[in-house]
Amino acid sequence: MSVVYFDLETTSLANDCDIIQISAIEKSSEFNQYITPSQCISRQASSVTGLSVWNNTLVYYGQRVDQCIPQKAFQNFICWLEKFPSQIILVGHNCRRFDAPRLIRSLSQYNLSTSFQKKVIGFMDTLSFFRNKYPHLKCHKQEFLAENLLQKQYQAHNASEDVRILQSILNHAQPSETEISENSFSTESLIRNIVSVKQTNQRYLTLQGLVDKKS
Repeated sequence: MSVVYFDLETTSLANDCDIIQISAIEKSSEFNQYITPSQCISRQASSVTGLSVWNNTLVYYGQRVDQCIPQKAFQNFICWLEKFPSQIILVGHNCRRFDAPRLIRSLSQYNLSTSFQKKVIGFMDTLSFFRNKYPHLKCHKQEFLAENLLQKQYQAHNASEDVRILQSILNHAQPSETEISENSFSTESLIRNIVSVKQTNQRYLTLQGLVDKKS
């Protein structure tokens, strides 16, 4: 199994936000893609990531970046993953709650989740792993871990920098197979959960509509 570290930058923290940068690394092989957003980048997201839109162009701290439309970006990502001969587990920091669901929703929007699932069998969330591994630490943000475990500082919230440092931190921590398993979840279970939540929301909206008509 290939272990690939990944990270996303987005237009906001909302569930339906746009992904504007996706990066991944496997040993020395790297992927980085900036993506043209279809919605505004929130002020908070822009201040954290340095990404903004100027004259309909995505810029990083004022410098234009190479970008492409979302469908092409996600196709490029899957093509890069398919270069690896074995199946893949994607490793991300807080990916259970943030990165993985938003990635799957975006892939589904462009009918790419099936081809993605054939290659990526699951995810590992390093946030829960580090919380269990180092309970004495007062903080488990990636920047804090890098500074305390590796004595390194880096440009946080740039996805390409985030994945490089995450790979280094996890290599330093040397998780066992049991620890990896305990902090992992399958792509199939994530997709099932997203579909279930979507159906529940749709039923709620339908019910709310009927209630509004009667009132």
